[in-house]
Amino acid sequence: MILFTQITVPMTDFKVDVFIGGTKEENQLVQINRYGFSKEEVDDITENECASITSGENGIIKPQKTFLLHLEKMPIDNLPVFIHEIWHLMFHISETITDFKINNNTQTWGACMIESIAKDILNAKYEELILVSE
Repeated sequence: MILFTQITVPMTDFKVDVFIGGTKEENQLVQINRYGFSKEEVDDITENECASITSGENGIIKPQKTFLLHLEKMPIDNLPVFIHEIWHLMFHISETITDFKINNNTQTWGACMIESIAKDILNAKYEELILVSE
């Protein structure tokens, strides 16, 4: 079973797809169907990961840049891993949205961004994904 929600990166139109749980095979199926990836592109999925991705032509969402956060457990059930992955997410955001750079001069907005994103993920309503094999 995979739970899913989508939040918005504050002050942008970018989205973060948040997936909770599921087996490796289930998560591979989601990434193949949602983003149009090939089986080879999703071979290295791990139970906790963060990435910035561009979906392909064959996915159910239009080709676009999206941030992906996959957690083995609900964030509240493993806070250290959640914090670890949010940190990675901030660097993906900083690399993708060039107006947002993480450095000593931007630590206030960075802290506010982490707080806002974490709160949105913790308070989100999650839906169970219905997985359909090809």
